[in-house]
Amino acid sequence: MARAKVLLASGEAKERDTLQEILADLDLILLLAEDGPSLLQMVAQQRPQLVIMATDLPGKSGVECCWQLRGRVTTRALPIVLLTDGHSWDADAALAAGCSEILSRPLDTVRCISLAHKLLGSIERRESRVSCRAMVHCRHQSGSFYGSIEDISPRGMFIGSSELLPVEEEVKLRFFLPWQQSAPLSTEARVAWVNRGRQRQRSMLPEGFGVVFYRAPETLIDEIDQFIEHGLLLLNPPDKGMEDG
Repeated sequence: MARAKVLLASGEAKERDTLQEILADLDLILLLAEDGPSLLQMVAQQRPQLVIMATDLPGKSGVECCWQLRGRVTTRALPIVLLTDGHSWDADAALAAGCSEILSRPLDTVRCISLAHKLLGSIERRESRVSCRAMVHCRHQSGSFYGSIEDISPRGMFIGSSELLPVEEEVKLRFFLPWQQSAPLSTEARVAWVNRGRQRQRSMLPEGFGVVFYRAPETLIDEIDQFIEHGLLLLNPPDKGMEDG
């Protein structure tokens, strides 16, 4: 499957860097533009599958660019996310221009990732992750339930469950890694995407949802790193000849 192209446009270099960092672990080709004219040129030349742009782009605003892209046959259906300061008039202008979604400052990691999943469909992750058959206790605002950890990374996990939480729902997780004998690991997380029904984003995974950790303690990240390193070593054992040499 070809990697999707995502064009990130902002007049602020720091904001472009932040967007890159948030989406860096997704298997995407990230393109950058610093003003409206260069964005329009890159859309025509690179044909991205998703555009995330600030409303306050220099040269030509994000709202103007959105109007222009919606007026072209080739980009009429292009998913466009407009990044705003959260003012109602800013959001109204973005929606009137025909954007697909609105993203408010300050940038929220889970919101960015969930929008990418929603607008691009199936996305593979670059980061190291391994299968992890373990139970996880999930507590959210309406109750709690147990799910199964299908895979895990230092930034999140996929939880198999018939109880599907909505995107951006906050959940507290408590679980043991398979080889762990001490106290359970705990962290807060938010739902980034949902694998549901026959048209699942990831057909190899059961029904469930992917979460992104936040405010995760360093001890949890260290434990997961060790678990992943051990799992990858089992999958790819070192060559015996190299060990002997």
